[in-house]
Amino acid sequence: MTALLYEAQLADAMDIRHFDWSGGTGDWTDAEGWHQKTTPNVYRISQRDYLYGDIDDFEHDGAGSIDDADVDADWVAAIQDGSALPLNGFDDLTGNQNIAFTMNYALDPGEKVVHGSLALAMKLNGGTVNTDFVRLFDHEPEHRLTFTELGWDTQVNASDTFVGVLDLGIFLAEMQTGSVNVNINDDVGLDWALYTIAVATPLADAAGPTVSIEGGGAVRINTIVDPIAGLELGVTGMGELVIQPSGRLDVTGDFDQSNGGSLAFELSGATSGQYGEINVAGAAALGGALEVRAIGGFMPSEGDVFHLIDAATISGLFSTRQLPELSGSDSHEHPSFGHGA
Repeated sequence: MTALLYEAQLADAMDIRHFDWSGGTGDWTDAEGWHQKTTPNVYRISQRDYLYGDIDDFEHDGAGSIDDADVDADWVAAIQDGSALPLNGFDDLTGNQNIAFTMNYALDPGEKVVHGSLALAMKLNGGTVNTDFVRLFDHEPEHRLTFTELGWDTQVNASDTFVGVLDLGIFLAEMQTGSVNVNINDDVGLDWALYTIAVATPLADAAGPTVSIEGGGAVRINTIVDPIAGLELGVTGMGELVIQPSGRLDVTGDFDQSNGGSLAFELSGATSGQYGEINVAGAAALGGALEVRAIGGFMPSEGDVFHLIDAATISGLFSTRQLPELSGSDSHEHPSFGHGA
């Protein structure tokens, strides 16, 4: 886990300007669908460290000091409802206890936590730790991590301070609130805790990020999303982009669709705003599959024109096309699904 956490921290030190879809089917605005765990934009990444307690080898600094940890009242009540053990803060080695504290931090509008870790400096205070656990956020079962599961049961001892590190990357949704509850139960004392988060702050960038969709899944756009600098669809793997009737994607650079890409537009009517659009300021290189779907009972009529792709220059052809039939026609004629240059 240490190596993986180190790699994640290295990645956290870089700005985010490229986005890759992680697979599966989801909306463009679904942060969890992207490898970068935030929606496409240009972000500045900053690392923020929050130390709770102090590093003094379990020397308690007295009532009202930093060692008397701040803890949310509701969190106190929840712990006491489930455990009869006393509630203590930092630097207490009396044993048979609950250590509880709440980490509070500020996020500005638009900021998002994209990674986090929690280091805990612990020492055995009696008994054994095979039944001890760390509980985070709330009392949901998935937020209870036993020392045995973490591999800490063989490392915590009464002689030396052991620093256990939790990689919180799987708990990104819970870390967006600016508050994290912590509970440690029951045979260890806690000298200090270090909470480290990587925060993505959106930057003003007219060009936007570059995006690749090739994770084998499908991305839906059902609104007007922020402009992007470039789009690759199915270049190194399979990928589908679905532009729904209220969706529009503006690309300030180039759009490249290869054989592994599938581009779908949904139509609910024949006027702009009732079908999806892609506007490309640069070059559009077409390939792969095109599918145009009539939805919601709509059927296009002969003479209807749907301007789906607009680009400065367009090259290439779709290798396959699937288009809806005309309303009231026994033939397989189609309306015009155009692209402009």
